[in-house]
Amino acid sequence: MAQDPASLDNLKDIGLLPAVPWLPPAVGWRLVAVALTAGVLVFLFRAVERWRRNAYRRESLRALDAVETGVRAGESPAAVAAEISALLKRAALAVFPRAAVADLTGDGWMEFLDRTGRMTDFSSGGAKDLWPLARGASLPSSDMSGVVDAARHWLRRHRVAEAAREAA
Repeated sequence: MAQDPASLDNLKDIGLLPAVPWLPPAVGWRLVAVALTAGVLVFLFRAVERWRRNAYRRESLRALDAVETGVRAGESPAAVAAEISALLKRAALAVFPRAAVADLTGDGWMEFLDRTGRMTDFSSGGAKDLWPLARGASLPSSDMSGVVDAARHWLRRHRVAEAAREAA
């Protein structure tokens, strides 16, 4: 009896290839891994450098918080303003050229703070009373919250590179 060529008994299993091993990876994947590792290392290096460069900001903000506690405790506005002005001057001296910052007083100091902080609070905003108060003047508007807020804003937002370019 001849076997029917269309019979299902003639079917055989398909031979499967062995699974592709994960290791060792192809050269392209090794290059991708090296590039990815290098990118992560560069990112981490820059993040650590930025964190270290901004240590003066963190310290100044902590000192400003202590000054703000003194404001709430009822210290005289003149003493608080002098302390804030000195704090801002120390922070500026930490990153700006000494010759560009050390001699600044009065309106020049306020303009410097506004220019480097990209703001107008020190010349025409809530902190315009900082310099007269720091010099001992008694002003009727002795609410220091605007001065503290402007100082905090300046400490967080000032840019050194832009001011250095302008000075050059």
